[in-house]
Amino acid sequence: MNRYYDYKDSKALLPKTRATAIQIGKPANIAKALRAIEFTDGMVVQVDDKKMSHGMAIVGLNGFDCEMASGAVPAGIKVLREQEVIKKDDIVVGVLTGRQKDPALAVEYHTNPKNLFSRPPIV
Repeated sequence: MNRYYDYKDSKALLPKTRATAIQIGKPANIAKALRAIEFTDGMVVQVDDKKMSHGMAIVGLNGFDCEMASGAVPAGIKVLREQEVIKKDDIVVGVLTGRQKDPALAVEYHTNPKNLFSRPPIV
């Protein structure tokens, strides 16, 4: 893994996102994550901040909270459904590991009525 991180550092390949857990760019357990993907025949897709925010909001609409990076899970599932990689009746398990660290992200999301799952406050 050190070779990988050295390469990223030498090329200045840093994630540009508001999701702090992703912004760090060095997952604590990348070897375990890669093993889990391989073992489960899983896959990884890339989503942008807007889709992660939508994912975070979807989790919130169901009475839970999560950090923006964990919003990538429902966002990725949505992308894979749209691509029909995940079929309508498939059983899918997504693991969200982080709780909301920056409530300002959720407040900012929900105060903009243009956001897909926004629930602005009633004044």
